[in-house]
Amino acid sequence: MITAMKRILLAALAAVAVLAGCNKIERMGRNSSSGTSGQGSGQQTDQTDFDLAFNSSWSVEYSGREYGATAAADIISVSGVPSNLKYLVSVINRENYASYEGDLKAFMRQERKDAADDYIYSGGSRNISFDVFRHGTWYAFVMGLDAEGKLTGEYTYSKFEVREEVPTEEYKKWLGSWKVKAPGLGFDYTLTITQQEANYVYRVDGWECYPKDRESYWKGEGFVMMDQEYLETFYDSGDMYFTSQYIQTYKETNGTYVDEIFLGEVDYDGILHPQGLYVLYDEGFDLAKAAFGNDGGTATLSPCRVIAVIEGEDFPTSFYQMRYFAIGGGETTYYNEKVPVLPIQMERSSQASQTSAVRLRSGLESRSPMRGRLFRPRTGQPQRASVRLR
Repeated sequence: MITAMKRILLAALAAVAVLAGCNKIERMGRNSSSGTSGQGSGQQTDQTDFDLAFNSSWSVEYSGREYGATAAADIISVSGVPSNLKYLVSVINRENYASYEGDLKAFMRQERKDAADDYIYSGGSRNISFDVFRHGTWYAFVMGLDAEGKLTGEYTYSKFEVREEVPTEEYKKWLGSWKVKAPGLGFDYTLTITQQEANYVYRVDGWECYPKDRESYWKGEGFVMMDQEYLETFYDSGDMYFTSQYIQTYKETNGTYVDEIFLGEVDYDGILHPQGLYVLYDEGFDLAKAAFGNDGGTATLSPCRVIAVIEGEDFPTSFYQMRYFAIGGGETTYYNEKVPVLPIQMERSSQASQTSAVRLRSGLESRSPMRGRLFRPRTGQPQRASVRLR
């Protein structure tokens, strides 16, 4: 939850953002957040009523984890659905399904509204690869759709358990405290990295946090201490990836609901549009990759490549920086004007043993239930995202 001080400073920062070039920012709407199924392209909001009908001839099961050459994926198997029927596949963890308080219709309507086209299939048997599920209890659903893509009410489901793996030595190398060396910022960030899901996910505390001994100075500079937030980063083949992600939703003192999101910016130096920083609103994008130095005690946080699409122009570039943003009331602003510019050097302060820090995001309103997300391996090719101008 954001503090009262942050809420006060946020209003002031809205004006600062314009001066800093953020007048180019426009809310585009959220696509998908870490651990979610990806929302947007397949949305259906015109949904008539339907009667629930459990179909025992359909089957959806968790088939375990497959390990590829560079990544792992969890497999959901579907069978028994006639070839002429369309259906939606959705996987959600227990904590988030419980928020529907047993209202299966409400859950199905929300899933259909949020579903991207990638999660809609035609009948027949298939194995579907998902990003690795966090440990705990999960539910896999198949929901029937008519020719117009509306829910028919037919469904089947299964409940399954996922156990956390034993952390490998390579995964544990990132655990501990790290100094983020940021010339021009005036101080270093101290990042604390703990285990979120062994061999796959970390929790990172400390981004956009100033040292306590400089608190009075930086408050005077309008710096917002982001010590109530944390990031989830992702382990892959020895490296650690920072991604764009939804953090929480909170209520401002004026009653406005604000989405707090961690996003990346690019520095546009092309010739067809106003130059400066532009925010890419897509969630689940790799923003920066942390890779160890030769000594194991240092690392470099390097920007990931991206193709920013600005009013039809494809602009290949790298992310310039990344930071927390607030989106609400028709406005987008950042909390802190000064953040490090990529690439960034990291230096280990201390090494930690295995630490489990699993918890869900805790905004006043969760708009991103933890759903299974389709598996997409990192290919090394630039990601592609649109930037919309005012």
